[in-house]
Amino acid sequence: MLIIPGALLLSYLLTILANVGRITGYLVLTGKEGIPLVMLIDKHSLHTFTGVVVYLVFLILFYFILQKIVSNKKNSSP
Repeated sequence: MLIIPGALLLSYLLTILANVGRITGYLVLTGKEGIPLVMLIDKHSLHTFTGVVVYLVFLILFYFILQKIVSNKKNSSP
């Protein structure tokens, strides 16, 4: 079966998507001039915070998507 190769490919693609989200979020928060819009924290802390939030959101989102797919398969099986 193709379960393991498919899971590896899916996880690789989702990792790339999450990293694009992290980079985009950081660039949006730092603004055009490279000065953080959130002035209370330095750039390193902002980058770390952005990564934590983005990865957490992606993990929760993918969990609910996979849960829905699995429940649909259980309901449709005879």
